[in-house]
Amino acid sequence: RGLRVIIDGVFNHSGRDFFAFRDIRANGQSSRYASWYDVTRWDSSLPDGFDYKGWYGIKSLPEFRRDENGLDPAYRRYVFDITRRWMAPEGKVANGVDGWRLDVAFCLPHAFWKEWRRHVKGINPEAYITGEVVEIAPDFLRGDEFDALMNYPFAYAAVEFFADRRN
Repeated sequence: RGLRVIIDGVFNHSGRDFFAFRDIRANGQSSRYASWYDVTRWDSSLPDGFDYKGWYGIKSLPEFRRDENGLDPAYRRYVFDITRRWMAPEGKVANGVDGWRLDVAFCLPHAFWKEWRRHVKGINPEAYITGEVVEIAPDFLRGDEFDALMNYPFAYAAVEFFADRRN
C-alpha cells in the first residue's frame, strides 16, 4: 500500500524501568551498565545507592553518559545494534523500518549523529532521518547528519497565529 514506517529513537535518555537502569539500581557500581549512565555520585545512603543526571533535571528520565565525541562505547554499540535490528530484522531490509524520528536530537553530539547516519544509510540508503531540534539549526542539515528537522519554529508561529486568542 506504499506505507512507510518511521519509529521514534530516544538515545539521549531512558526511563527508570529500562533494563539497563534497573540493573544499575539492583547491582550498583558492579552493574555491567554502570558506564552507560551519567552517574554523578555513588552513595549507599541515597535511595537508589547513587545519584545521576536526569534529562533537564527530570529524574524519571536518566541521561546516558556522553562527551563531545559521543556516547559510552558499550551503549553506543547497543544503539547501533538496535538500529540494525529495527532496520533489517533477521538481515532483511524489506522487513525493517523506513526511518527514524530522533527525540531531543540536539542533546547528543554532532560526532555521534554523523557516525550513526553512516550506519543507517549503510543499511538502507533510502532511510529517512528527522531530528527533533527546537530551533533553526542548519548545522544538522549539511548532508552528514539528518535529512530534516522537526519544524518547531513554524509550529510555534502557527499556534500563535491560529490558536492564541489573547493576541
